[in-house]
Amino acid sequence: MSKKPAEPRSEAKLIVYGQDKAAKPRAAWFTGKDAEAAKKAAAELELQVWEIVGPIGADLLKKIGPGRVAAVGDNVTNKVPRAVYDEIKKLALITDPKRQLLPKMGDVEKSAAKKLKPDELHEVERQIVDVASERRISRLPADWNAIQKGSLVIANYQLDEGWWEAIVTERVGDMLFIRWRDHPKIPPAVRHRSTVALINPNAN
Repeated sequence: MSKKPAEPRSEAKLIVYGQDKAAKPRAAWFTGKDAEAAKKAAAELELQVWEIVGPIGADLLKKIGPGRVAAVGDNVTNKVPRAVYDEIKKLALITDPKRQLLPKMGDVEKSAAKKLKPDELHEVERQIVDVASERRISRLPADWNAIQKGSLVIANYQLDEGWWEAIVTERVGDMLFIRWRDHPKIPPAVRHRSTVALINPNAN
């Protein structure tokens, strides 16, 4: 009789997740024997690593799917729905030893939240998780002097187009070469340090 394969719940040791170059969410879980190779692939692909602490639902792991360390490029991970990606980010923060990165809501905030419609509350929660997730990987500079390659800032795209999240790809003096995090098809741009905004600077 052949041995029954182990459940994903018992095999999964870490999850690699993030957005690919097309800003599409991707994720995959890996076993302990593939952990080091998965971490190396994550670094090359600029993805995040969540080392699982404690139990994680088998249903979520099935939605994520196992990774392939022998694959090339994005094929190391799998395409996942945005809702699954958001759930991964939230769980990674909740189980992280630096859990304080996810701010707690006080009585004033809870009172204000009761006035929000469900979709408004969901968007507020999504933004909080997104900012905390960026802090987790140290991409939020504490002040303008701390901006460096890899930093996440907010930059004005065009006069009538609003402000978008941007990743600094190079800094030369006070000139910042940036790419738009969620809009990879839009050409990169150059902005002066004094014209960009910071997300949650000097946060505790």
